[in-house]
Amino acid sequence: MFQQLVERSWLVAPAVMLALIVLEEWSAQGTRPRPGSGRTVTNFTLYAAGLGLVGLIATLVSIWPDDHAVLLVPGFGLSAWLDLSWGAGLAVLVMVDSLFYYCLHRASHRFGLLWRLHAVHHTDRTLDVTTGIRHHPLEALPSLGIQLAAVVLCGATPAQAILVGLGNMAWALCTHAAIGRERRRFRWLGKVLVSPAFHGLHHSCDKRQTDSNYGNTFAVWDWLLGTATDPAVEQPGEIGLGSAHDRDEELLVQLLLPFRRAAP
Repeated sequence: MFQQLVERSWLVAPAVMLALIVLEEWSAQGTRPRPGSGRTVTNFTLYAAGLGLVGLIATLVSIWPDDHAVLLVPGFGLSAWLDLSWGAGLAVLVMVDSLFYYCLHRASHRFGLLWRLHAVHHTDRTLDVTTGIRHHPLEALPSLGIQLAAVVLCGATPAQAILVGLGNMAWALCTHAAIGRERRRFRWLGKVLVSPAFHGLHHSCDKRQTDSNYGNTFAVWDWLLGTATDPAVEQPGEIGLGSAHDRDEELLVQLLLPFRRAAP
């Protein structure tokens, strides 16, 4: 199972992205003027560079010897301590991972070096599915660290960790997609899960909106911890940082942005 999961995991992102691109074009917002090809190339190149860095780390550090091994410390973690079934352990990992991501994302908007890396994601002036893969390659390092911490704390198996990682990636693509506002009858779901409308506010150049809605998969952490902005009440402002750093089509500018003296 583990080997098959690894071998087929690379198909998830392209399949989800293709489906969302079709949905963007089909939806009402798909009729808007499309961004230039330079921006799209930049987003995909940043994604490829990040994948390369993650692949290099995975090659250099062999952590999981087989499908049944618990990461790093056998017998350690919530799954072992609470004697959880495989499915219950997966559910616990999903919630812990989402909370850890919320904390990292919130910190990335507050602390200098983390923000310099994360700002590349926010310099995109158009919000669509490719924004979901637009990250500075070095931002993969804190992201991997926080994911590893969640996996260790939960005592997760490799298969559980990969499933959660794939789910996070797929949902991140969904929440950045330009597929219109959530329908009123489904707004209750936005109290639990992050929707495109909920996350769209986070990409506003209005700092009050940008510094809210940090969740990746679950909106519940924002509602519980007082950082939620309700998309049923507010509309996002202009997308981007609203500054000279919003040169979203220039790859070299984005790669060097965290190291510039006048970083955002």
